[in-house]
Amino acid sequence: MLTRGCVTLSLPDQFPAVDVFWQGDLIGPSSGRLRAVVASEYREISQADLLQELARQPDLAAWILQQQQQRIDVLRDRILWLRRPVEHRLVRTLMALDLQAKDRMPEASGIIPLTQRELAGLAGATRENTSTSLNRWSTQGLVELQRRRLRILSHKRLIEVINQSPQPAPTGAAGAAA
Repeated sequence: MLTRGCVTLSLPDQFPAVDVFWQGDLIGPSSGRLRAVVASEYREISQADLLQELARQPDLAAWILQQQQQRIDVLRDRILWLRRPVEHRLVRTLMALDLQAKDRMPEASGIIPLTQRELAGLAGATRENTSTSLNRWSTQGLVELQRRRLRILSHKRLIEVINQSPQPAPTGAAGAAA
């Protein structure tokens, strides 16, 4: 369990982040690479100790299952958003990360502690497209870019980016009839 901070998970032989873990998140065995994006601490629990604790506290099992279901829901939503334009995915990813950062790391004052490459990986975009959008938004006063971090300056105007760009065409049977 991550007891303090924030870490990203990258797959082997790939640099972009595929997931972010915040203070309070469970991190199971992974074949990926974890990178602390801020000062972080974790508590490692052996499988035997975990099973013993679950026997003593059955509510803990329910909490772990709830945490895992939330992670599955987030990953499912990210997959569904892949059909959207890159800027939509970037805005959505930034907004979600901003909420998580404020909730899990209030001392960070709304700073999202990720590199542009990590943000690109989380949004399912290239680093180049991500950099182009972030630089444009920085010039427009929507975000503040810093080394290995950024801050949203205008949530309302950033959301307008989605409202002003074209929506994807419907897919599936309902889309064919339209």
